[in-house]
Amino acid sequence: KKIETARNLISLRKSPPAIKIEDVPRFIEWAQGHEESLLTYRDPEPRKTRIKEYLDSGGEIPGVSVEQKQSLQIK
Repeated sequence: KKIETARNLISLRKSPPAIKIEDVPRFIEWAQGHEESLLTYRDPEPRKTRIKEYLDSGGEIPGVSVEQKQSLQIK
């Protein structure tokens, strides 16, 4: 469906099909007993906000530093 004016063109289109899981804990329990390949387990990830707080308070971590970059902003 399209709506076109002198200034705008508005259109609607279908998005790709998406999976909706109504009861995640129930699904996980089912998958663990029936089809483990439907699940993924995450590796630990660094909590960068906490790491920065730790470094700012004087802590040291080998191989970790705080860097500040510049960015260009045009309005």
